[in-house]
Amino acid sequence: MGIMIASLIVSFSACKKDSDTDDTSDADEKLGDVKLGDYFGVEVTLDEVEVTKEEVDEVVNQYLKTLKTKDESADTVKDGDIVNIDYVGKKDGKEFDGGSANDYALEIGSNTFIKGFESSLIGKKVGKKEAINLQFPKDYGQKDLAGQDVVFDVTINYIYKYPKKLTDDVIKSDDKMNYKTAQEYLDSLKKEIKEKKEKTNDEKVGELVTSKVMDNCEFSNINKEYIRKNYDKRYETIKSEAESKGIDLETFIKQTYGYTDKETFEKDLVYIETDFAKKSIMLDEIANKENITLSDDEYDKQMETWINDAKAVNGNVTQDFIIDAYGSKEAARKEALHVKVLKELVGKAKIKYKKPDKADTSDNKESKAKSDS
Repeated sequence: MGIMIASLIVSFSACKKDSDTDDTSDADEKLGDVKLGDYFGVEVTLDEVEVTKEEVDEVVNQYLKTLKTKDESADTVKDGDIVNIDYVGKKDGKEFDGGSANDYALEIGSNTFIKGFESSLIGKKVGKKEAINLQFPKDYGQKDLAGQDVVFDVTINYIYKYPKKLTDDVIKSDDKMNYKTAQEYLDSLKKEIKEKKEKTNDEKVGELVTSKVMDNCEFSNINKEYIRKNYDKRYETIKSEAESKGIDLETFIKQTYGYTDKETFEKDLVYIETDFAKKSIMLDEIANKENITLSDDEYDKQMETWINDAKAVNGNVTQDFIIDAYGSKEAARKEALHVKVLKELVGKAKIKYKKPDKADTSDNKESKAKSDS
């Protein structure tokens, strides 16, 4: 739950209230009514935490690539090679912004660059300069490049080599490693992956329990004005972020949130704000019915948790930042109470575990442009 709360705080940090123009706290605003259904003892199902060989191998392979050095004997680029290149991108004979770099390490076949860039280097010789004629995708983020024909002048400086297998000697040769053997590193890696998955499960169970309890409720008289107000705040923040990055709103929404069209995003945003309101109504009612209250000490501890979680996203975080993000101290305190209620719901939920479904390991990633090209 902590990471989600931290992300939400950062997302809403620019939406803080102006105390000079709004004297009413959201914490006191009536959001609607609810008829509670079953809320203690709901049943949810989670995947068992397993660490697969494929997951470990992927991390190990990425680590081994960080040990790359110049291969003096390699002279021809092959698929899967990591090459050091200089490149200059031109449209209509003129260089375009973000389309050039020197001493860049590119893994052939990683789909880091637009379609055709990496495959065009296969079979080319070290030291040669190649002119690659390509076309940017029609839905590319920079509209002045979308669907446009371009030429990349690429110089292949050299090819890297790196250990293909993790061994004790590899570990010992890496001064940054605090392990003595490959097995010691692997054991630590498996433990780390497992802990991350367990943390994800802890976050997911809160979402599942909340959703299940909400499904059991009947909501009425939802405060649409409140939802619209929060929707407008969030949307203004998104617009400001897009402007600050120099990206048009539709492109920003696609790149940041994965939506292909603005209208669908807007509809989902209304749904999200409505869901937030219903969740608040429900947790308030459960707190009242079960006489769940929040002490000053509990509030202080939750505030400390929020600050520490938010620092992982934004290093410069204070209590005032958290309070501003929620709109007021009363609103922050109310959210802390909601956290306590949710912990009660999760603590009394019936959690079942199942074997995780087999992951689809097929490489069907869509080729995409490198973010800075």
